Amino acid sequence: MDEMLDLEFGLRSLGNSGYAVTLSYTDPESDTDVRIERGSIDHPIRFDIERLRELASDPAAYGTALGSMLFSDSDILAQFTAARSIARRGRRPTPIRFRLFIAPSAPELHALRWETLCMPDGEPLLLGEEIYFSRYLTSSSVQPIRARSRNVLRALIVIANPHGIERFGLAQIDVVGELACARNGFNDFELVELTEPGTATLEQIISTLRTAARNGQPFDVLYVVAHGSFLEGNTYLWLVKPDNSFDRVDGMTFCQYLHELNERPRLVMLIACQSAGGMTTDNSVLAALGPRLAEAGIPAVIAMQGNVSMRCIERFIPVFCRELQHHGIIDAAMAIARGTVRDLPDYWMPALYSRLKSGRIWYVPGFASEQETFEKIEAIAGYMVDGHCTPIIGPELAETRLGTSRMIARMWAERYHYPMESYESEELAYVAQFLSIKHDYHLPRRSLIEVLRQLLIEEYRDIFPDLERLDLQQMYSTIGRYERSRDPSDPYRVLAAQPLPIYVSANASNMLSDALIEAGK
Repeated sequence: MDEMLDLEFGLRSLGNSGYAVTLSYTDPESDTDVRIERGSIDHPIRFDIERLRELASDPAAYGTALGSMLFSDSDILAQFTAARSIARRGRRPTPIRFRLFIAPSAPELHALRWETLCMPDGEPLLLGEEIYFSRYLTSSSVQPIRARSRNVLRALIVIANPHGIERFGLAQIDVVGELACARNGFNDFELVELTEPGTATLEQIISTLRTAARNGQPFDVLYVVAHGSFLEGNTYLWLVKPDNSFDRVDGMTFCQYLHELNERPRLVMLIACQSAGGMTTDNSVLAALGPRLAEAGIPAVIAMQGNVSMRCIERFIPVFCRELQHHGIIDAAMAIARGTVRDLPDYWMPALYSRLKSGRIWYVPGFASEQETFEKIEAIAGYMVDGHCTPIIGPELAETRLGTSRMIARMWAERYHYPMESYESEELAYVAQFLSIKHDYHLPRRSLIEVLRQLLIEEYRDIFPDLERLDLQQMYSTIGRYERSRDPSDPYRVLAAQPLPIYVSANASNMLSDALIEAGK
């Protein structure tokens, strides 16, 4: 499951209802990438919105028409077919991670039902285990996304069933049935439930998330069952007030509250009608709750694109949760769960908006469970006990607190209007070179220090209100000391405790040296 063929479609507007398409993919067994772009002012790729509207009641015909439009350029079709052939070679096919990136210049394309996508000949693409699909979004959030161990996963279950919604044409929610469905799906998670009358308030949801994070037990999943509505360009979530009367919460407010948390859930699941918007030809679909949450910094969001049926939810959610607990890969779990409800007319409504390159919500501690790998770990442990081991610590260790190089590159590209291809905007070396040539040779270094300081201040301002008065290395020392004191599994604390004479580090911080001094090394 770890080895995949990464494939990305990028769509950007050319004006006059035309678009350019960029296709790129990486062969797991090759050191080179394939990247092509098609579509120009003279020969744009077009999406016939009116034709798709006419086919809205027939998902198969809709998906075929959408595929014919996306693959209207023969080179794009040929390269996509080539990527599938590469993934299918060998005795064990390699899954394809298919990310659809819609540029800010083309927000209207978010309204299309991409989850129905078929090849031009009508072959469904996103209903099996061959292709794992997500709508990939960027975010202005600088908060790093941390992986967590599988054995500490936690979910907050919220079910809002307010009084008085019947007069708005909304049905009462079956709290008992929905809670049973959630418990069945998340049976291996540690659960906290806000399901009693008057508990599913916005204030209680945020307070529960914040308190859990401050106690060192943040929630991985926020699972919300509620009615949603999309009216006059605004998205609403129907939560409750303390007296269990309805509280129609504006989507912008809901997103802002979550954005302000220091520790956000890694996955938000919105089991609410119209939580991902509906079919529209204007830009208002971006106001829908699913895309907004992703843009506000939630790593992954599952939201409904329309009035999803309870029959679909009852079948989709348990399969999704079971797969998620099995391997931890969100887009893979989505693909399998979607395939199990393909016989339903609304199978396409659950949509995944993701910022996760790996698609993972958790990892398995250690290397693997195979006997051969276990024996190698035993040998390595023996060398460590004898002090005959030199750990080489890469920069990725610091990314758990400082953010990835891709995220920093994307922030720079957006701030300084990086003019090159979208795929280059996540390569730190490319963007840094642009800054040094276009602006000033020393700008990348100064900007990097500024970004790292911003990341640490945003992450730890509640714990250290005066943090911004410190320089960067003083910040590292203060935060490192705090993390080592509260977390026995802090990686620097664990490394410093080993009986090793030499460490080789490519970390930009002084956290390892501080930990070694603290350990008496």
